[in-house]
Amino acid sequence: MASSAGLALSGQALVVRGGSRFLVTSTASSDDDILFTYDCSSAEKKPQENKGTVVRRCTALTFTASEEKVLVADKSGDVYSFSVLEPHGCGKLELGHLSMLLDVAVSPDDRFVLTADRDEKIRVSWALAPHSIEAFCLGHTE
Repeated sequence: MASSAGLALSGQALVVRGGSRFLVTSTASSDDDILFTYDCSSAEKKPQENKGTVVRRCTALTFTASEEKVLVADKSGDVYSFSVLEPHGCGKLELGHLSMLLDVAVSPDDRFVLTADRDEKIRVSWALAPHSIEAFCLGHTE
């Protein structure tokens, strides 16, 4: 799984992920966690009403292959989806872990969502039914 870029800026965390057309950023501050979407084809930030609010601090994010949604993993182990085309303030809860998520990825055909948690587990879930787990990838014994 590809990892999100993480940068430290003045005591804040910045998570950035880009697709081919859109770029999304999340800054974690003590005040709020907000997703900002940028349209790279016009080199402009989407209007202020297009921003999304994350419930907990964002640890990773990624676009679906179709770039219709942004999947956001948070520190409490949940994955939320935000629509890029029809934005609204709150994300839709897609799936959850008991441990903090370190990364989230989507298969190239948008069939599977892959999540990696702090307990060294990688979970492969169906994108259309994320509660249905296809497989776990556990650590090796060497």
